[in-house]
Amino acid sequence: ALQLFEKKGFQPFMQEWVEYDLLKGKMIRTFVHQNTLIGEANGVTQNGLLRVLSNGVEHWLHSADVSVKLD
Repeated sequence: ALQLFEKKGFQPFMQEWVEYDLLKGKMIRTFVHQNTLIGEANGVTQNGLLRVLSNGVEHWLHSADVSVKLD
């Protein structure tokens, strides 16, 4: 899996992620640097960025920058 990820990135794993995404549709609280964003987990992008829908705006967050808690 690591070799595949190294060669092709996240894309080959996208479908499996969708099947196992336990946060999808749940309200979450994200902590990005010193800011808090509360919204609905909306899956991930094709590059693996976390999608959070908050007040009608979809935010894309890098996992290295984010701490997530169920709200």
